[in-house]
This record gives sequence, C-alpha cells and structure tokens, in this order.
Amino acid sequence: MKMYKYRIYPSKAQETQLNQQLELCRWAYNKTLETRKNSYEQDGVSLSYYDTKKMLPIWKADKPDLKRVHSMVLQDVTMRVDLAFQAFFRRVKSGEEEVGYPRFKGYGRYDSMCYPQYGNGAKLNGNMLALSKVGSIKVKMHRELCGGGPLGAKTVCIRRSAGGKCTLPSPAITKLCVCQTSLGGLVSMLGCSLLLHSVQVRRLLIPASSSMNKKQWQRHSDAWRSTPRVGCPPGANAPIAV
Repeated sequence: MKMYKYRIYPSKAQETQLNQQLELCRWAYNKTLETRKNSYEQDGVSLSYYDTKKMLPIWKADKPDLKRVHSMVLQDVTMRVDLAFQAFFRRVKSGEEEVGYPRFKGYGRYDSMCYPQYGNGAKLNGNMLALSKVGSIKVKMHRELCGGGPLGAKTVCIRRSAGGKCTLPSPAITKLCVCQTSLGGLVSMLGCSLLLHSVQVRRLLIPASSSMNKKQWQRHSDAWRSTPRVGCPPGANAPIAV
C-alpha cells in the first residue's frame, strides 16, 4: 500500500466542521471502548467489531450530532478500537510485560478520520477534495498520483497535525516538511494533510532509525531508484514509502 500526502486548505467554516467531526469521532471511539469494556467486565461477553458497528444507528438516535459524520468514517472508528484490542490480546498471548490495554482518548487527542472507500464520502476533482457534509476543499497537488490518478486511490484520510518546527531526516524528502517518528511514520507539521492510499505501486521500506548516516540513506535512495514503480508514468516522482 502506498501513501501520498498533500496539504489541504479548508476555509474557516470547513476547518470548524472538520474539528467538530474529529471530536464526534473521538466520542464514538470512547463509546465503543466503553461498551466493549463494560460488556466483558459486567457480563463476561467479548464484543466484536461487527457487534459495535451494529450499535452505531442506536448511538445516532441518542446523539443526533453523529449524523454530521459520514457513516463509513464512524465504522472506521469502531474498526480502530477492534484493532487496538487485537494488538492488546496479541501482546498478552506473547507474554509481554506491558500489554497496553486500549485507552480512552481525551479532548483533542483524536487527530484523523478515514474514508475506507474512495468515492464514498471523499473524492478528488482536479485540485479540489469533495468531502461529504463538509464541501469542496482546495488541495495543493504538488505531485501527480501514480497508478491512474484518483482511480488508483483506495482510502482517503484527513489528519490534523500540530504546528511547530520539524527536521528532514531523509535528503530524499523535499516536497513536504515532515518528521520521521520512532514507528517509521511520516507526520506533517504544517496544518491538515490529505492521505491517499494506492495498491498499484510498489513501496520501499525505510527503517525507522534516526541514527542512519549519509551513506546508509544514499544506499536506500539508490535501492529506491532501482525499484520498479508499476503504473507510474516516465519521469514521475516516486512516492515516499514508510
């Protein structure tokens, strides 16, 4: 899976709507976690992703504001809780000392929402991103999408990132001001970003090591240039993979 990262420029009203939707997603995340936790502690029943997904219409009836968030986004929220529990049980099974039980998220601690199916709630029209219940948002298309443009996109994620100074750990990264985390992810520090995922392009895995010297980065860069990019037109900049 390939990640393309773009800066978006929402209006003040759209930015307010996006922040409100993120808070509603945070509420749904905590509600899902609370429901699964109470079900096991009180009744001894372990709920699955599908069990909590069926509860979304009930929660919408009790909290009408949830209707301001696309249904696929809310389903993705419940999926995140399920993935958190899967990781927890995997660490328990392997006998790790710190198993990391899923935690509730505080105010402002939910920073991204995803549309699992491109075209269902989120779609690119030129340099504009059409979001359901938000409107069209300007996108800085600093690079062309490989693999047939938007037709190759599978998932769209909107991420809110904090402002601040960041460094460029890789000399190959020139288009965006990014930081490499300890998990190997790329986090934009300049406003909101649009993430488009495509499965039509091969990726190069770069180790998440901040101690890599110039020669090691050059070796990865050379390997990246020799990696075939399926579906990329000649001369296209290959996406950064993590």
